[in-house]
Amino acid sequence: MDWTVLDVSLNEDSSETTTKRAILNMDVMVRMKEAEKGQQEIWIGYTPNERTYAALVDYQIKHLDEVIFAKERALWCPETNKKNTEHSDFVAEYCVFHGHSRWKNANGVKVEVRSIELLPIIDMTQKDAYRNFLVKSGEHNFYVNTRILAEHYGGTFFDQWNAMQKFGHVGANISDDRSMRFLFDACVRYDRLVIHDGNFMNIGWCALSIGSEKLMRAVEQFVIDLKGMHPVKKIEISAELLCARLFHSATNQLGPPAVAHRKILEYAHQNNLSLDYLHPALQALSIVTPEHIITT
Repeated sequence: MDWTVLDVSLNEDSSETTTKRAILNMDVMVRMKEAEKGQQEIWIGYTPNERTYAALVDYQIKHLDEVIFAKERALWCPETNKKNTEHSDFVAEYCVFHGHSRWKNANGVKVEVRSIELLPIIDMTQKDAYRNFLVKSGEHNFYVNTRILAEHYGGTFFDQWNAMQKFGHVGANISDDRSMRFLFDACVRYDRLVIHDGNFMNIGWCALSIGSEKLMRAVEQFVIDLKGMHPVKKIEISAELLCARLFHSATNQLGPPAVAHRKILEYAHQNNLSLDYLHPALQALSIVTPEHIITT
């Protein structure tokens, strides 16, 4: 799908501007205003026409056609994105940009949004013929389809629940409330697996915890497909989640040693890191050796 462009440049006589566009079933709004100490604030948010749908979107902020901020596969969900008290008329995400000479008059600023997919939201607290196994997790109750979870994802809990239901059990109790909520939000809430920029690491850790190879491979493929993530970051993630295919994909992205070393330096500079702070997985590549380590 093509980008929808929202021009949010400030005029010399104004300190705030708001732009609004309709994208599928959402009204997307962007507000930009001057803030303290030479900062510019850009708020990106949306109002869904139907609160029973969420959306996967890409969005980026440009200044004079240069991308200065970008997100891939962000989830905009009216149930999970809280309204902000200052911008109470829409569900908001926000970014604060520090003053810079190129931002002096805040001209030439655009926000581009691209909707990837609309997702119907399922009420997991309601039992139906399709989801009839009750999982009690802390103060929360979830109804799930154990057969689908076991067949599609596997792992300790899902396989066990499916076996329990076959023997006549109608539910189960678990203590790890936070992890299960991440899993159910990803695997059940939208009636299929939904991995996005805000949950992929948590889903990866959950996959390791419950031993779900299928879920881990889905997370691994998600990270591999991210075009805007630096390969050094992907290598760090591959080491944390034990993903060999992601590791090889990211090292191939880095290129030969001389090119790879330059990219690592760029990554360290962009993130205000010293090279000795980078993940030990980079040392294993023999790309950054002790004589290369410097403080930036």
